[in-house]
Amino acid sequence: MNAVDSLRIDRVFLEKAAQRPDAVALVVDDRSWTRADVRRMAESAAAFLRERGVGPGDRVLAQYTTDARDLAVAVAASGLGATLIPVPTSLGGLELSHILRLAEPVVAIAHGAELPHGTTVPAGVAVVDVADVTDVTEGRGIEVPCLPVPTDHTAVIGVTSGSTGLPKGVMHTWSSLHYAASHAAAVVRVRDGEAICTPGASAGAPGYAFFTYLGLAHGATIVRASRWNADAVLDLMARHRVVWSMTVVSMVRMFVDAARKRPEPPDLSAMRAMCVGGSAIASSLVHEAKDVLGVDAIRMFGLSECLGFATMSPADPLELRAELDGYPYAGTEVHAFDDERRMLPPGEVGEAGVRGPSLMQGYLGDTDPDSRMAPGGYFLTGDWIRMTDDGHVKVVGRKKDLIIRGGYNIDPSEIENLVRARADVLEASVFGLPDERLGEIVCLCVVPQPGAAPGLDEIVDDLRARGLSTQKLPQVYATRDAFPLSPDGKVLKEVIRREVQAERETEAAR
Repeated sequence: MNAVDSLRIDRVFLEKAAQRPDAVALVVDDRSWTRADVRRMAESAAAFLRERGVGPGDRVLAQYTTDARDLAVAVAASGLGATLIPVPTSLGGLELSHILRLAEPVVAIAHGAELPHGTTVPAGVAVVDVADVTDVTEGRGIEVPCLPVPTDHTAVIGVTSGSTGLPKGVMHTWSSLHYAASHAAAVVRVRDGEAICTPGASAGAPGYAFFTYLGLAHGATIVRASRWNADAVLDLMARHRVVWSMTVVSMVRMFVDAARKRPEPPDLSAMRAMCVGGSAIASSLVHEAKDVLGVDAIRMFGLSECLGFATMSPADPLELRAELDGYPYAGTEVHAFDDERRMLPPGEVGEAGVRGPSLMQGYLGDTDPDSRMAPGGYFLTGDWIRMTDDGHVKVVGRKKDLIIRGGYNIDPSEIENLVRARADVLEASVFGLPDERLGEIVCLCVVPQPGAAPGLDEIVDDLRARGLSTQKLPQVYATRDAFPLSPDGKVLKEVIRREVQAERETEAAR
């Protein structure tokens, strides 16, 4: 057995299941499954997939929500030496067709009899129902075989959200998954038998690494709600004494708002930390999480292409955790780069470049693998960062979100954080819209608090009073009852942008 084989999800989970078969592996709402339950389904899945020709090096695509059947498929596919492609059930037919063309899996596993409407399934790909794959009919299963794979074997292909175009397949090895999950678990000392919670997406590379892999490999009980609801997730966290969770900024805000409406706050005293990533988080929200939820919200920096590679620690002072986005894990290097891909010194803002053990192998079907690489093997993430003198990372915005108004560069996150601080605003999104004279102008879209109706004039007056430069003041304004979210809980800013632009064009045509 090579060193990589010892990191595989089938090997580490089956060892845990043998040690404590009655330990709870998964909780979804009010239902739970033991490690023995998952193992039995994995044995059935292994038999089913092997009968359909799945073996080492093959690919298995599966709609994935981290229910017990999905965990079983993950263990079975790994045991057969196959590569798993866990895709969200929300992925539409157009996007799913694209991934199927690129990946050419042997089997596509659906949550139901069929894949989404509009999906084009390539010839030779068998579409099967996950209920049939994991059926534990007596005598049907086999012992999960744990077939050998090479050290550079692609363990998982995560699918990006596709918020700005067709999704990409991000390829990771067992080594990169193990590195990211182990370091995340070490931050809060996740121990065998303790509970972790996945409030958001469980598909894709981050969801697989930090919930399926971390949970099964470390013997943690994975706790989740079948549907996103802040109150339901808070109750599950309290009931199962969850010690750690990873979430995104929008969900933390919803947790805080939900807790404020309760006569008594939820009992989250068992939680050692809640990691937050996906986008820049306002310092005020870190303080609110502590004041309202009693939880240490710690920033974590990572992405599908390079799984969590920097984080703050619960031991860091609150003032430091509220301002900085992480210190790189051992073996990972992070630097800022300019537009010519030259490394910048600490204190200067540039695009984040990272290299380390959790970096992906590459994109599925990529014909230009060097397009996002800086000299020295650093992957350019698209985030604007500033490195401190002592090596901490401060994320200051997203490169693609930058608004250029009459030659003046505007970071949307600065405006968003100021607007979110208002008592009458639940969520805010700022982006640029095309303008003939200035190139781009600033658009603000908000989700008001229930019963509130903030207007553009009063928001602009407030921003001006708080010292925001005139060039950054919003000129276009829209409201929504809720923002569209990706499967991992990120606001789909491009969707909002297209909607608002279409509304402006319709109005102009009248």
